[in-house]
Order: sequence, then C-alpha cells, then structure tokens
Amino acid sequence: MSADDSPRLSRIHKCFRTETAKLFYMTLRRVAIVTSVAVLAFVGLLVILSAWMGALTIGFPMFEDLTITDVQFTQGYVTATVKNNGNGGCSVTITEVMVSDEVRVSDLNHTLLNKVPMNIPIQMGEQHSISVGCEWISGEAYQVRLTSARGNYWFFRYAVAP
Repeated sequence: MSADDSPRLSRIHKCFRTETAKLFYMTLRRVAIVTSVAVLAFVGLLVILSAWMGALTIGFPMFEDLTITDVQFTQGYVTATVKNNGNGGCSVTITEVMVSDEVRVSDLNHTLLNKVPMNIPIQMGEQHSISVGCEWISGEAYQVRLTSARGNYWFFRYAVAP
C-alpha cells in the first residue's frame, strides 16, 4: 500500500459507512412502518370481531326505559297503560303481566291473582294498553308487574280498585 492509497481508502471507507448507515436507517424505518400498519390492522380486526360477537357495543349501550303510566279497573279486567319512553334506544317486548294483592305481596305462600304470559312489542315512543282478566275487589290495593324479554321488571304499586 502506498501513501497515496491511504486517503483514497479512507474516503471509500467513509462513503461505505455512510451508505451502510443510510441503508440501515431506511430498513429500520420500513420495518417500523410495516410493524405499525400490522398492529393497527390487528387491533381493527379485534374490534370488528368483538362487535360481531356481541362482546363490544359500538356506540351507546341500549337499555329498556318503560313506564306504567296508569292502571284502570273494569268489569273483570285490570288494564295497564304502558309507555316506552325511548330514552334507552330500544324496543321493549312485554312477556308477562302479573296482578297481585298489594297486601299479600310479601307473603311468599300467597297464590298470585293473575300471572299472564304474553308477547307484546312496544317500539320507542309508543304507548300500549294491556288488559288482563282479573277478579278484583272494590277498595283493595293491587300491584301490577310487567316483565320484559330481557328479564327487567316494572311495577305499578297501590293501584286501588274503585
């Protein structure tokens, strides 16, 4: 090796190091981008699968928001007026109506006056009247309980027969 080769080799070596560093950083950047895209795709897939399987609710959770606004007594019937307030964002299906003496509700051995299975869907904002055959006694207090398909209960207590 001559003395003239030393600076030339140094420049080649320096150029080689610079090119190697550029290639290294370009490769590292590509790997980081590909990894980020893969992670985001995986997370997106998990969210979609969770929503599809029902484990994740997209948006606001829906709940049943029902009110028994009135109870009327007519010959042999008790009629409950029910309104789906719509604040919960879903329809409500009434699957059972129960009418019982208010006095005997705490007595576990008491046979219910009337427990009627049914299937009445009430859409958001709608109001329905539900009649149940029941022999009531004038002046007695009664309790009306509605049960939904989701297992929720609504009560109207101390409805006094005329």
